[in-house]
Amino acid sequence: GQVRVSARVQGHHLLLEVQDDGRGLQAATRPARRGAGMALSNIRQRLQARYGPEATLQLLPAQPGTLARITIPLEPR
Repeated sequence: GQVRVSARVQGHHLLLEVQDDGRGLQAATRPARRGAGMALSNIRQRLQARYGPEATLQLLPAQPGTLARITIPLEPR
């Protein structure tokens, strides 16, 4: 598989993107495991605590794979 990492400034935000070419978000779901989704939740909480509501983490379908996008404001709050 391949992973592409990019960073760019868009307006007053830094956009960090990580895209893979794996099975993607639509892959067959696995049985729920203890702690599933905990890392994503922790990242979102840390972004909110440090940067406020302008910071986001999105998981988006990509063709192929999945795209993770983190948006961080460039100006401190």
